[in-house]
Amino acid sequence: MYFQNLVNGLCAGCGYALVALGFSLIYEVCRFFDLGQGGIYVVAFYAAYVVQEWGGLSLPKEFLVSAVIAAGLGSLVYILVYHQLRRRGARNVTLLIASLAVLMLLQNVIILVFGPDIKTIRGNIADIPLQFQGAHFSFAQLFMVIAALVVYALVGLVRMYTPLGRTMRAIGNDSELARIVGVRTERVIVATVAVGSAITAIAAIVKGMDVDIGPTDGLSLVLMAWVATILGGRGRIGNTLLAGIAVGLIGNGVTIWTRTSWQPIVVYTVLLILLFIRPRGVGAIRTSAFEDR
Repeated sequence: MYFQNLVNGLCAGCGYALVALGFSLIYEVCRFFDLGQGGIYVVAFYAAYVVQEWGGLSLPKEFLVSAVIAAGLGSLVYILVYHQLRRRGARNVTLLIASLAVLMLLQNVIILVFGPDIKTIRGNIADIPLQFQGAHFSFAQLFMVIAALVVYALVGLVRMYTPLGRTMRAIGNDSELARIVGVRTERVIVATVAVGSAITAIAAIVKGMDVDIGPTDGLSLVLMAWVATILGGRGRIGNTLLAGIAVGLIGNGVTIWTRTSWQPIVVYTVLLILLFIRPRGVGAIRTSAFEDR
């Protein structure tokens, strides 16, 4: 029983970690938590649903289409909303509120178009049963773990060895200095938002292969990923992966003694306790994420 919960927590945690990775990348260059990623998560899932139901395309093409749509939508939202607010001197708390409005807007658009019912993109391959040391899991759950490890490895390589990755880290360390030395910060920010949104799309599909998703699921998922981002810390990719897994393990560990509905209560309680212990933030990310730069 305990090992089964460990496996379930690992799989769920990898899903949180994927969204937290996109969150963390965007926060690093923008310095505010983009809750609108929850809406992009839902849009990406429904894009995959449309591709599967109406287009009949294969899984790799579903990933490609959803990632492109999410990257384009994320960039568009930044250019039309966040960038314009920043030009007008908006504070970071204003940007946070705007991102919540984007989340609600996208969710309600999905409800208007597709209705409030949950949808599925699970195929026969996703439900293939697997077993390890007495623990049962599906191919979709295994794929979620593999996808998280691969995406984290690729992002780590990009950040370390590519011009985009180096400029992302430079802006994260000191955006003003990066601008002074000639870095086109807004272009890099848009590119980073596009990458983060594409990662959110990947998370939506691998999660959708495991469970059905509805139009309002983006909010709960993004809040869990928000916890993982805070615990992991800005600029610490490996820590974000471990934090996402920790959130999944804590949430699923609760089900040993009580109902599943207690998962978010316990996770948020643990976050509060850790922030009381480290009031300036856990894993080098500050609780001043809401403050002005």
